[in-house]
Amino acid sequence: MIEPLDRHSRDSTLFQFTTKRLRDFIDPNHLLIEIDEKFDFAKLVEPLEASYCPDNGRPAIHSQVLVRALLVSALYNITSFRRLCLAISENIAFRWFCFLTIEDEVFDHSTITYFIQRIGREGFKALFYGFNQELLRLGMLSPKMYADSTLVKANVSSQGLSPSEMTVEEFQEKAIKENDIFVIREPKTEEGQLPSEESRYYQDPKGRLPLSPVDPDARWRTYSPSKRPELCYQENAIVDEGGFIVARTVAHASQGEWKAIPKLVQEAPLKPETLTADTSFSVGELRKYLEDQGIAAYIPIHSKQASGVAVSQGFEYHSNHLVCPEGKILKKGTFYPKENTFQYAALQRDCQACTRKTACLPPKLKRRYIQLSAYYLEFQRARQRNNSLAYQNEMRKRKTIVEGVFACLDRLGWARCKLRSLWEVDCEGFLAALAHNIMKAVRKLKAKAASIAWEAELRTEMGEVATQ
Repeated sequence: MIEPLDRHSRDSTLFQFTTKRLRDFIDPNHLLIEIDEKFDFAKLVEPLEASYCPDNGRPAIHSQVLVRALLVSALYNITSFRRLCLAISENIAFRWFCFLTIEDEVFDHSTITYFIQRIGREGFKALFYGFNQELLRLGMLSPKMYADSTLVKANVSSQGLSPSEMTVEEFQEKAIKENDIFVIREPKTEEGQLPSEESRYYQDPKGRLPLSPVDPDARWRTYSPSKRPELCYQENAIVDEGGFIVARTVAHASQGEWKAIPKLVQEAPLKPETLTADTSFSVGELRKYLEDQGIAAYIPIHSKQASGVAVSQGFEYHSNHLVCPEGKILKKGTFYPKENTFQYAALQRDCQACTRKTACLPPKLKRRYIQLSAYYLEFQRARQRNNSLAYQNEMRKRKTIVEGVFACLDRLGWARCKLRSLWEVDCEGFLAALAHNIMKAVRKLKAKAASIAWEAELRTEMGEVATQ
């Protein structure tokens, strides 16, 4: 059961013989007052009611109160739930925002932990995408979108983690692969205790990258080759032209950045017209997906892919073969999965009888080979699009918009996790993204209201001048 929410007690007078309310002691321009006035949290938390039994159990604190409390922790970068409860107890604005009067006792920090476990990742996802639907209704979202990822430090220490002392052969013999990590389980016996089992986790098949036993979902990754690797998670996000986060997810730091994009495109509240990203997303599979969806991709071609995305001069590309300048056929042959390329080969008799043999054939080869990407057509479209003025404009905008969004998330505390395990960290990411979108929406609505007021004042003044 959910405890009914008393929406009026917080705005009632503080004492019997006074007209003062709790809100009267808060700055009228306070961020929390603007958020409360502009957005309907009751509608936002409706999907969470399914997580509660409707007619059994002790009444639980209303989900809207706890969502508001978590939003306070995200907006003001409060680092723990204990400190959050203390801050709500001491801060009048926080109390008012969470529907607590001056006399109400603040809930225990463990209540927030149980709430997160109750609604889970799907609950936080519903909150985030529910608010994005409201932004869509207000006409704030743009179909021009930008993809990027960043690393979020895990809430674990790397001290005490050491590589396996086994040889590579011994490690591979004993290790069990589970959820893309390698586990070594050994019996553990202590005097006066029952026998138990000790598990050690490693990221690689050689046992050189040990993982934390308290959070094995955190993986080793470095921000740049010059920096020391750290245990972290990977935040993947799609941002629109206005700087709103339209879709996001957390993945293992060892996962390819581009792999989350197809799912995020499907989850976005509106279909992108364009998607701009850096060379980390220059993968033929992603380009093909975007082309099939009718989305123009503005993504640079990585230097390592250059050899597989162009046909030699004079050769003509067809879907299953190439034609050389002399009209001879090079048939599609071996597929190389590591490079994701096909090899096209001519017949030896055609090459040996060709008048251009000495100029065309490399030394020591008896026939011509050409290796092309399996996504050759997608790369050709990209080469043409990347020469356009639109591509240059989108790449300039991408850096400004995306870097601004991630900088804002860092200020909100999303540079380091507070929680552990992939699903809980993902919940924290949805909360940080929700806080970011709410702050940006408040600023835009405020600017729009100021612009309308200015235009109305200008029309009034011009009308007065005209009557004179």
